Amino acid sequence: MFVFRMPAHLSMEEGAAVQPLAIAIHACNRAAVRLGARVAIFGAGPVGVLCAMAARAMGAHKILITDITNSRLETAKALGADYTLLVSKQLSRSRLQTGLLSSWAADPTSASTPVPSRKPPGLL
Repeated sequence: MFVFRMPAHLSMEEGAAVQPLAIAIHACNRAAVRLGARVAIFGAGPVGVLCAMAARAMGAHKILITDITNSRLETAKALGADYTLLVSKQLSRSRLQTGLLSSWAADPTSASTPVPSRKPPGLL
């Protein structure tokens, strides 16, 4: 955990607004997003959309974002996501996989190739 003293000229409201962006940038750094990367983001809430924006700023070529709410996906699309996928609890694993793969039509192996977790085992 990191704690940073806010500069005196920064209001509490401004500091609170910076926090979600800091999370998104940290997530993209941990995921090693680089120029030409293909990125999948699960959840199009405020932090998920900021992750998509940060990934684009870091050079991501294609960005897929999923959510259970269509209005969030519309917002994500308007803010730069290339692909969106509406998911639900009723969506079977095979249909989800098909949806992900069709979203990555230019390179279907990128969505089906397992990537090791960047999180050390045993940590939440």
